[in-house]
Amino acid sequence: MNKAQLAAVRELQACAQRLGRTPTQSHFKDDPETNLSTREIAALWPGGWREALGAAELKPGWDNQSLIDSLKRLATQLGRVPTARDINASPDLPSAAIYIQRFGSLREARQEAELVGLEPNSDQAMIQAGLQMAVQLGRLPGWNDWVKACKEDKSLPSQWQVYRRFGGDAGAWKLFQYCLIEEGAQQGIPLSF
Repeated sequence: MNKAQLAAVRELQACAQRLGRTPTQSHFKDDPETNLSTREIAALWPGGWREALGAAELKPGWDNQSLIDSLKRLATQLGRVPTARDINASPDLPSAAIYIQRFGSLREARQEAELVGLEPNSDQAMIQAGLQMAVQLGRLPGWNDWVKACKEDKSLPSQWQVYRRFGGDAGAWKLFQYCLIEEGAQQGIPLSF
């Protein structure tokens, strides 16, 4: 190992020690105590970043437990179950594809992380989102209200997803609103048609 590689190995190991795990390129880049760029490190080995991690005796990639722990942290930050879009937008997580590859689906990963009950497209998640919207509007949300809200909050399921989830026929939106009235009554939020 030459001098430059030895310096890079020390930087990688120090960053890993500060993080408590193998750093991703994003973590390394964001660490204010590093002196090298990820490009400089990757250029020192023919196999790039992965080979550099191997030289530093760090296990490249994510083990299942760190994937689950990171998913739990993201859910806590968001205050809800993360969607694939949330996962892909997070600089601290690998892509949603990694979760799907490792666990079979995002739903399975969420179950493994014990993030069940408010799956992004579950009836209950849609009802809670609708109830929150009803409180903000001071009335039951209509189709156009949902369309507008989806443009502002990309984590919401689309109006079509809600429509299909509640039957997908002429009375689907009314059924959804009826569920909002029932849930509101249980939570002490009076709503009516």
